[in-house]
Parts: sequence; structure tokens; C-alpha cells
Amino acid sequence: MADVTIYTRQFCPYCTRAVSLLKSKNVNFNEIDAGMDAQKKAEMVERSGGGRTFPQIFIG
Repeated sequence: MADVTIYTRQFCPYCTRAVSLLKSKNVNFNEIDAGMDAQKKAEMVERSGGGRTFPQIFIG
């Protein structure tokens, strides 16, 4: 199965629902809390091509 990475932040209902969906489908994923970490958020923005909203989910 492809690697799945999800960038989340605290108090984000969309992030909570996305994580719950991945868990319900038994998807192995790496969750990165980028809400308060400028370096991780910059990494997320770069990977997404400019996307700044949460969550960001990457497959592969």
C-alpha cells in the first residue's frame, strides 16, 4: 500500500474527521501536527504546491 501522510493541526474538526476516516478504513498513515510548527507548515505548503488549509493528505 502507498505511504499516506496527513498534516493536521489542533482543534481542526476537518482534521479530526479525516483521521477518523483513515482509521476506519484501516489505512496506515503518518500524522504530522503542523499547526504550531513553522518548519512543518512550510514543508506542507511546499508539498501541496501552495495549499495552506488543513488537513493536507498526501498519498505516495
